Amino acid sequence: MSIGLRTICYCKIPGLQFALLVSIIQGGQVSINAEIDAVGAIGIPKWSVNMQANNIQLGEVFRQEDKTPPIEGELNLIVDLKSSGISEHMIASNLNGEIGLTLENGGINRSNLEMVFLNPLGWVFSHGINDNEFSITCGLARYQVKQGVVRSKLFLMDGPKLLVRGNAEVNLARETINSLYNLEKKNIFRNTFIPSLATTSVPIKITGSLANPDFELVNLSSIKSNADRYIFAPVATVPRELVGTVLDIFKAKKAEQSPCQTYLQN
Repeated sequence: MSIGLRTICYCKIPGLQFALLVSIIQGGQVSINAEIDAVGAIGIPKWSVNMQANNIQLGEVFRQEDKTPPIEGELNLIVDLKSSGISEHMIASNLNGEIGLTLENGGINRSNLEMVFLNPLGWVFSHGINDNEFSITCGLARYQVKQGVVRSKLFLMDGPKLLVRGNAEVNLARETINSLYNLEKKNIFRNTFIPSLATTSVPIKITGSLANPDFELVNLSSIKSNADRYIFAPVATVPRELVGTVLDIFKAKKAEQSPCQTYLQN
């Protein structure tokens, strides 16, 4: 599958303002519009990035580079970010915007999935999931960023054997994380002969520094936030108020072509 690339650059002097548009086709299209003001209103550089990716086949992207795909599926992505600063720390602290994405009909390598959740998935895989890849029917995520604090408004990853829901808060300036995830096995040891293995839900809290976070199993009774409780709802549907800009991704797709649309509450 071929890749097409188109780049247009507009520059203004003084101020060194420029806009960059890149279109990449790999089973889909990516458009990037970036603007940088090297001077800024008060002498501090400002930048903004707007990106939209549609129908990107991730597996094909990696195979073009002769690499084994760590993740596959159809990716759709919306990014709208702005910041200012003269150092990486200042830029991270001033970051504002939103990110939304969907991943459908794909899969992720087991080692990568365990790395994301600090290996609590070892418990899940040791109790009946022996595949090296976790199939993903639908992945939904939406993140809002305000003054360097990234908050997930929505996180759902569902497949035939495992459902993961959660939320997270990452402080880029302090480099800390505070997140909660519920990992639920599906149809594993669910029979009357093995009642001790009937529990399939694994609530996990991840906190501390990004470089060396801690994780612990938590009880449902300790979860007080309504936003947290949707993570433990018996039916995997998503309140529309949490979806936000992710809805824009579905506007160009028919419902029968998008398994993720079945998770959205009317």
